[in-house]
Amino acid sequence: MLATLSGDPLRGQLLYDGEEPTASGDVLGCMGCHAGGQVAPLTEGTWTRWDEERSREERFATYSFEQYAVESILLPWDYFVETYPQFTMPDFYPEQLSYQDLADLLAYLESQDQLP
Repeated sequence: MLATLSGDPLRGQLLYDGEEPTASGDVLGCMGCHAGGQVAPLTEGTWTRWDEERSREERFATYSFEQYAVESILLPWDYFVETYPQFTMPDFYPEQLSYQDLADLLAYLESQDQLP
């Protein structure tokens, strides 16, 4: 379904920053944990980390960035980053995000290709 949608990176950033509600009316708290990199990985460099690290892991050998990113959002407890606490990312996003919300978030995350 996502392949048929065009993502808007600006709306994705607004969703991520909690400045615009999802299609279900929820406000996301992504920035609260990902800003500063203390609780969760930084947003900056998301695509670069995928390209230089995660994509080279055997378990993701057949994955695209989109597949990895969607699954890490919708099935977060399957994707632990070793340096961060497990079970920190909420697992309720499948109920809160529409396909368009996901497409927009993906477009935003794909634009994050520079490490800080």
